[in-house]
Amino acid sequence: MDELYYTPKHIRAIYDVKHDNKTIAYHESNKHIPPSAKQSVGALKNVSCWTAQQLPDIGRFYGKLKRQLKQTIIVVYMGKGGVLKTTLSYNIARTLALNGIDVLIIGLDTQVSMTTLALKPEQYFDLKNFKECEGLDDFVRKGASLEKIIKPTDLPTLDILPETSNLNTLETTLKLQSPRETFFINKLITHDCLKKYNVILFDCAPGFDVLTENALFASEHLIVPMSTEIGTAQASVQNIKKIQEFQARMNKKFQSISIVPTLVTNTKLSRQLFSMYESKFGNLVTSNSIRRAITAQESLIKKKSSIEYDQLCDLSQDFKKVIEELWNERIAAKVVQ
Repeated sequence: MDELYYTPKHIRAIYDVKHDNKTIAYHESNKHIPPSAKQSVGALKNVSCWTAQQLPDIGRFYGKLKRQLKQTIIVVYMGKGGVLKTTLSYNIARTLALNGIDVLIIGLDTQVSMTTLALKPEQYFDLKNFKECEGLDDFVRKGASLEKIIKPTDLPTLDILPETSNLNTLETTLKLQSPRETFFINKLITHDCLKKYNVILFDCAPGFDVLTENALFASEHLIVPMSTEIGTAQASVQNIKKIQEFQARMNKKFQSISIVPTLVTNTKLSRQLFSMYESKFGNLVTSNSIRRAITAQESLIKKKSSIEYDQLCDLSQDFKKVIEELWNERIAAKVVQ
């Protein structure tokens, strides 16, 4: 979607509500949702329109994903690249934020994939001085202010602790600590400025490094995207084995582990691999999956979630169903109030 505004038609599609324009106007007049501006849309005059910044307030009233009283910490990890890991992380974070849930993304990939999705270039790189923004390494090694490092996005309910190339240096620093896996849970998650977030989401790099170990140990819920491709199927056994070994070594238990099939196609191989995941991993595999579609990349170019970009396409419905299953049935259901 290229528009800078959202009409009642968009609101119905994003939040899957059946209300007609009159009912939405009634909710607006009673201040259940924020006030709209009247604009011309095509041949139509005086159409109610809302900005992206207003969507979280609309989502608090219409959304199907409700905030929890207790902070929830999620990690998205897969030991192989190219499985829609960062795409899934970004869609989860934005969808929760669209529902009025305050989310902080913590990117842990030196390729800064999440940062380039969530922020404008001038927010994370100073072209005049050819210098990247401060990141997690500056907080750990130099004592930089975490409040100043965290960046806002275009949604008032979504912030990001941006990735930088100095994550490699942070990796080396944490390796020298003992125990090396507990810095995030002891020094990062407990920081006062993170207490305001309902959800903290770690987006890990593909490699099983110290940063990934810290994210796993600090998190309560693990999401593992697995594409229905032969390379991912081959890597999946080793990937799950590493996670299990880490859990045993650290005596770590997750409240939930969810394997999300991604890049699903209507080919025989894809169907076979999907069935193999269900057979091998059982209830860990989500009942909903995400298909392969070009609109996934198109939405990211616009820095939007799939549901914002094209509410009615099949891929948007995939993400909506997967995220609702993850949040309502697997994560929020396990949160102790």
